[in-house]
Amino acid sequence: MIRILRFVSRHPWLFVALHLPLLAVAGYFMLQVKVDNNIRIWLDSSDPALRDYDALLDRFGHDVLVSVVFFGDDLFTKDFLQSLKQLGQELKDKPEWFEGAFSAGDVYSAWEKIHKERNPDDTEEEYSRKFKKYLTDSELYTGLVTSASGNCVALNFTLTPEGNREYRHDVMDLVREKASLIAGDRTFYMVGQPVHGSELDRLSEHVKKLYSVVMFIAFLLLLYLCRSVFLALFGTVSVALTLLLVQTYAFHRGFTINAVTAAMPALLIVISLSNVIHLVIAFRQRLGGHGDVMKA
Repeated sequence: MIRILRFVSRHPWLFVALHLPLLAVAGYFMLQVKVDNNIRIWLDSSDPALRDYDALLDRFGHDVLVSVVFFGDDLFTKDFLQSLKQLGQELKDKPEWFEGAFSAGDVYSAWEKIHKERNPDDTEEEYSRKFKKYLTDSELYTGLVTSASGNCVALNFTLTPEGNREYRHDVMDLVREKASLIAGDRTFYMVGQPVHGSELDRLSEHVKKLYSVVMFIAFLLLLYLCRSVFLALFGTVSVALTLLLVQTYAFHRGFTINAVTAAMPALLIVISLSNVIHLVIAFRQRLGGHGDVMKA
C-alpha cells in the first residue's frame, strides 16, 4: 500500500491521464440523466393524496388540468375572448404536447351565435354584460372558466404524458409567452401540477450546474494544500469520476433526478473532498511534528 501511495505521489500526472477518458465518458452519460419532478416522484404509491390525484386523472385526462387565470378590466369583451379562443386553438395545434384546451372564449363563440339570432340589435357592450351574467349564473362554467364574481376568466389545458414528461419546461415557457401577449394590462397566473413541476425542474438544472463550481473551488483548496497541480488534479478527478460513474449507473437503469436528488451529488463531492482535505491537513501536521514521512 505504501509503495502504491508513493508511486501515486511521484507520478500523479499518469493517474490523471488514465482517469480523463473515463471521466469524459462518464460525464457524457451524466448529461443524459433526465430531470423529472412529477408528483409520483414525491408521493408513495399508497399515499392517499396520490389516490386523489389518480381520481383527478380519471376525470380530466392523463395529467392534471393547468389553468391560466386572467384578472383585470374588460375580461368579457369580444376581442379578448376571441384572443383567448385563438390561444387555445394554437395549443391544440400541437397535439404532441397538448391533449386539449378549453376557455371562456370557446363558450363565448357558441353563445354569440345563438344570442345574435335572438337579439341581433344588441351592442358589443350589451353582449359583454349579458355574457358575463350568463357565465356567472351557470353552475357548469363557474369555477371552470370564470369565478362566481366574474373577476377572472380562465384558459384550461391538459398535457399529453410525453408533453408533461419530456417537454414540460418548454410547454410552460410557450404558454406563458403567448398568454402575456394577449393579457395586455391584465395580470395572469398559471396553476397546476405541471407548472410547479417545471419550476422544480428548473431548480434541478441549476443545482446540476453547481457541480463544476464546487469542483473548481475544491481544486483550488487542494492546490493550496498539496502545493502540486497534478496532486490537486488527482484528488478532484478521482472524486468526480466516482460520482459520475454513479450517475452513469443511474442513466443505465433509467432513473431520473429531481430537486432533492440533484443536490445529492454536489453534497457527495463536498463530503468526499472534505475528507481528502482533512487527511492532507492531518498528514502535514504530523509531518511537521517529527519530520518522519513513514511515521506521519
